[in-house]
Amino acid sequence: MIKTFDMNTTSIDFFILADKKLQRVGRTTAVVYVIWALLWLLVAPSVYADRWMAATPKGEIPSARSGHTMVCIGTMIYLFGGKSESGELLNDLYCYDASRNRWFREVIETSPPPAREGHTAVAYFGKMFIFFGRGSGGDLDDIWCYNPATKSWYKPPSKGTAKPEGRFYHATAVCRDWAIIYGGRQTQNLLKTDSSNQILGDTWRYNLKDGTWVKGSVNPHHRYGHSMVCSGVKVYSFGGATEQGITSDLWVYDPSNNTWSEAAPMEGMLGRVFHLSTYDDENKIMYIWGGSTRLIGNGPTGLTTELGETWSLDLNTGTWTKKAEGPPLTQAAGVFIPASQLGSANMVVFGGLSNTSPQQDTFIYQASDAAPIPGVYIVVLGSSTAEGTGPQDPHNAWVNRYRDFLKSENVNHQVINLAKGGYTTYHILPTNQSTPSYRPKPDPQRNITYALSLMPDAIIINLPSNDASSNYSVAEQLQNYDSVLVAAWSQKVPVWITTTQPRNLSETGRKNLMEMRDSTFSRFGKYAIDFWSELAQSNGMIQPQYDCGDGIHLNDAAHAILCQRVIAKDIHRGLMTRARQKNGIPTSARIVSNYPNPFNSATRIEFEIDAPVELSYQVFNIAGQLIFSMPVTSFSAGVHHILLDATEWSSGIYFYYLKVGHQVLRGKLTCIK
Repeated sequence: MIKTFDMNTTSIDFFILADKKLQRVGRTTAVVYVIWALLWLLVAPSVYADRWMAATPKGEIPSARSGHTMVCIGTMIYLFGGKSESGELLNDLYCYDASRNRWFREVIETSPPPAREGHTAVAYFGKMFIFFGRGSGGDLDDIWCYNPATKSWYKPPSKGTAKPEGRFYHATAVCRDWAIIYGGRQTQNLLKTDSSNQILGDTWRYNLKDGTWVKGSVNPHHRYGHSMVCSGVKVYSFGGATEQGITSDLWVYDPSNNTWSEAAPMEGMLGRVFHLSTYDDENKIMYIWGGSTRLIGNGPTGLTTELGETWSLDLNTGTWTKKAEGPPLTQAAGVFIPASQLGSANMVVFGGLSNTSPQQDTFIYQASDAAPIPGVYIVVLGSSTAEGTGPQDPHNAWVNRYRDFLKSENVNHQVINLAKGGYTTYHILPTNQSTPSYRPKPDPQRNITYALSLMPDAIIINLPSNDASSNYSVAEQLQNYDSVLVAAWSQKVPVWITTTQPRNLSETGRKNLMEMRDSTFSRFGKYAIDFWSELAQSNGMIQPQYDCGDGIHLNDAAHAILCQRVIAKDIHRGLMTRARQKNGIPTSARIVSNYPNPFNSATRIEFEIDAPVELSYQVFNIAGQLIFSMPVTSFSAGVHHILLDATEWSSGIYFYYLKVGHQVLRGKLTCIK
């Protein structure tokens, strides 16, 4: 469950959140959150299209902490270390599955790094690298790497004639194959300025491939508690505490010539320290959130005046924009998940300090700068194997595994399962097709007609053995498949068909299975999916290691193989790149107008195409949910329009996608009620 801060739910949700905080950290901290909620209610819905959300994730949630780190690998977010409420330094590792809003503690096979806070972490080729930090014995100068594939920590190479000194509250960003490290603080007293407690301004480059250190140039202003992101070719450093105080300056480091240069900051933007910066690589936008405006006392526990401001810097145009107000926190950790991974662009943050007290909350910032990415829509027809019979754990059934795989790449991918145990090729025939009196009738709720009514991008059919068990001939089965394919092709929906599967039938039944297997390969070619090889004995029976125990169905291990066979067909990527165009000729299209926009009850989108073409149209809300979909429709060359009825829409930002051949025309809609 995610609690969205909108006009209808914010006050209730936030007072629930505040009540929980009251029980845990006391009245002062809770009041801060209530004030934030009230301010958001008064200002944000009328001013901002983006939003912050308080997530209520499931699973094993990390303990309250600050000074920790997070990295994003796909839709999985890894959190390491930090300092607890009691002041204990931590070295635990947690994972947050952003596609399911669930935390769990990683079970690792090796010893973890020493506990620490104030370290940095980056993701590189599916691994998490952590640098330095402050441990129980002082400043750390080590590097550790976590490999999620092997559930193991190890120390990567650290080579070079010169290496950086230990430090904490430095900043690190990945630029191609290099981790760029800049600044930081040494020793434990943050306010002393003698030589043994210096603020650092050196820049180092660590080659993530071979472990070589290279010393870079020194920035004119030493600092700690700042933030950095990499745009791909340059590194941007914002804010932090310098010898002169807390700043809001913006510096750019160019690794190609090893130089720092100062960029124009946002006029009037508050200086801050221990804030968070993340980067949306798909849209070239840097986001800055949170932090503190001043230091009082010793160490990070002396922080005060937490900020909830969110800013974006468009690196394409150099434009600064003030965004939605977020939770007022400092020393939190967070990452940005691009729209291609999650379906909509989101920043996920956890923990941090509020009024010097460590927190345990997960927050999500949903950016309006990046539109959601549509997903593919796949329908499965079939019998008990597709329905999920066989595996001890239903989650391991191949359809469920396949759905999880697709959603790990894009949360907007959808798999609709219409399979039902006992079904044959007759059950999935078109609704109006007559069948012999001694054969089953089509099921209008689970057949090809119903599947096509859902307007899918593709259909997968998995009918393993019931036809053979019922003594239906191979010729009958192929004839039924032909009827199904004609219906699908009439709507230009591709269909993939799995082969038969082994089953402990009579010799005649097993012969039927093997003949149908061969006919599936020869008849359907690249649209056939192998559900036979490795799983079957030479006589057509199930291999004992893959039998669930009844001689009919396949077990968990076999379903894992089936899922991999479907994934190997790359159906979803083919659908995403396949141009629904006519005769393979690219068509040029453009949006002529979108009026009115903003709108209340309806809006008209006018477009022009230069040749006859088939196109489809979808509208998503800011959360990435599909609101409207127009099936593939043929249009002649010229100017056309689509009228959208928004009488039942809520106020907010929406994004439309007009798919015309190889082109995808995008735009933003604003509905005001």
